[in-house]
Amino acid sequence: MRASDDKKKSFILYADWYATISLLSEKASFLDAIFQHNAGKTDIHLEDRIKPFLEMVFAVMDANKAKYIEHCEENAKNANMPPKNPKKQRGRPRKEKLNG
Repeated sequence: MRASDDKKKSFILYADWYATISLLSEKASFLDAIFQHNAGKTDIHLEDRIKPFLEMVFAVMDANKAKYIEHCEENAKNANMPPKNPKKQRGRPRKEKLNG
């Protein structure tokens, strides 16, 4: 993976977290901290009330990012491999272009 590719442009928020998030009065701080963490910042100011939940969210985000990087590296390895059966065409057969 190239150095410029190591920053994921997205992250997952799970719907089952909504019950807890909805109780927070600091929703803006919570979301800001998540975006900062995704951007790779390590000196994020965490308010005491939301810190435990954010630590859990950060752990899930880090695990997801590690899986993503592993998946990208595996895909890069596999892209350099020749097909197992070069004569076998993958997917649906192509339709020929009609002139006209």
